[in-house]
Amino acid sequence: HHMKGDKSCSKKNFNRKQVYYFNDTERLRHEVKWEISDDGLVIVRYRQSGELVPKSRGGSHPRLYMWDLNESFYIADDSLFGERFGGSFKHTSILASMPALSAGEIYIGENGTAFGVNYVSGHYRPSISQAALMYQWCENQGPNLTAFHWVGRQGWSTGNCGKYDWAGIKMPGYDAKSLNRMCHEVTTCPTWIRSGKAVRLFNKHLKLIAAG
Repeated sequence: HHMKGDKSCSKKNFNRKQVYYFNDTERLRHEVKWEISDDGLVIVRYRQSGELVPKSRGGSHPRLYMWDLNESFYIADDSLFGERFGGSFKHTSILASMPALSAGEIYIGENGTAFGVNYVSGHYRPSISQAALMYQWCENQGPNLTAFHWVGRQGWSTGNCGKYDWAGIKMPGYDAKSLNRMCHEVTTCPTWIRSGKAVRLFNKHLKLIAAG
């Protein structure tokens, strides 16, 4: 078979199939710190440069985040990398496929305001325990959680909390009893979003923020 004319073998298409991995320097450049504004909102800025994380593209397209085993938080914009490096950019790119506490997407508004996270990651496939861990971590940071949205995966509900093996999570500062409580708290809070009407309303809310 003569492959000279096979477009799928062109360099551009080949690069697109490769996953780009951050080196240590690039990873550190995307580490963020969470700050709490005077009115209790979550503000995210890059730890190294001090710059605020830019607004999500189009307001409604969230950025990728990774939360590593040391509780360091990273945010990256997947659209930049295909243009800059070739290759595709995924959650595995940020931590070079290393294990993580959670992965998903984060919604950023004006002035670095983070107003919600989801748990969409094909590689890491977060479970409801990730929402409980992050909820407790956020509570420890002290933000106004009533202004922060938690977009759970299909099928996640308070009913899952009692069935989960919380004792199996061995993390300093987190115990089974408190994580079970956090699971109940996050899945019953007013800004918990799982499916149907709530998601449609949240998407409408995103569009209003994008227009603002």
